[in-house]
Amino acid sequence: MKNLTAAVWIFVIATAESLLAPYIKIGNIIPDLLFIFALCYSLTQKNTNKVLFVSVLAGAVADCLYSRIFGVNVLIFVACNILAYVILDGIFKENTIFSIIILIFVNLLYGIIFYLVNISILKSTPFSYQFINIIIPQCIYNTVGGMIILPIMNKCMKKKVGVFR
Repeated sequence: MKNLTAAVWIFVIATAESLLAPYIKIGNIIPDLLFIFALCYSLTQKNTNKVLFVSVLAGAVADCLYSRIFGVNVLIFVACNILAYVILDGIFKENTIFSIIILIFVNLLYGIIFYLVNISILKSTPFSYQFINIIIPQCIYNTVGGMIILPIMNKCMKKKVGVFR
C-alpha cells in the first residue's frame, strides 16, 4: 500500500511537471520535479527498498516523458539516490545541513552524469557550455526546490503521514 501511494505521488508530480513546465521555467531551465522528489524521498527514508522503488519508478516515468534512451534516467536516479541515502544514513544521520549539502552535490552529479551519458546526443555542444549554462543553473533550481520539499517530507516522516511512512 505504501508503494502504491508513492507511485500515485510520482504520477501526480510527473503530470504537474508536464503541465507546468512552460510556467515554471527560468530561461530555458526547467526543474526536474521527479528527481527532486526521488532525492528528497531518499534523504528522508530509512528503508533501502523504498528508496530503490521510488528511484526506479521516478526514473522510468522520466524516461517515458523526456528521454531519448529508455533506462538512462532509471540508472542515474538509482545511482544518485542510493549514494545520497548511503551518505546520509551511514555517515551523517539525519543532519539538515548535510542534507542540503548532499542535495547540492547530488544535483550537480546528476547533471554531469546525465550529460556524459547523453554525450552522443549532445556532442555538438561543448561540456563547458553545458556546465555553465545548463548544469549549474539546473542544479541551483533543483536545489532550491529540494530545500522547499525536504523540510515538508521530514515533517511528514516524523508524523508518519501518507507516502512518507
